[in-house]
Amino acid sequence: MEAIDKVTIGLANQTKNQGQKIYLLESDPYDFYNLTENIVHKGRIADIIKGSKYFNPLMCAPFGSWQPFTLHPYWGFVIYKFLQIFNPNISLMSAVAMTPLLTYLLIIAAFYGFAGFWIIPSRLLLSGLYSWSWPLLI
Repeated sequence: MEAIDKVTIGLANQTKNQGQKIYLLESDPYDFYNLTENIVHKGRIADIIKGSKYFNPLMCAPFGSWQPFTLHPYWGFVIYKFLQIFNPNISLMSAVAMTPLLTYLLIIAAFYGFAGFWIIPSRLLLSGLYSWSWPLLI
């Protein structure tokens, strides 16, 4: 029991010292993270742009590939700048990870108005609670 307590305390102290780490779950979010990072640091999505496509040297390695423009990286940049208003030290990774959630909330607010902004997410939360509790009844 003492060993478990030591490990638990060590993990708690490690989390406090290093702060929160965010990991994206799939490869596509990392691609959009890289493109958003280009926008933050360089002011544009890629170094080479022709018409409605940009050259991404990281796609189809080792030669790179021409990709069509998408709004994902720009929307991630807008979310990043918006979240910096509330937390100037927020990392780009955290902002990109929160982009789907904030987009979902904005869509709910747009379609259902202010009341839907509170009603729909609360119904989803309750449905999640019910799905967790039913296996305990069996």
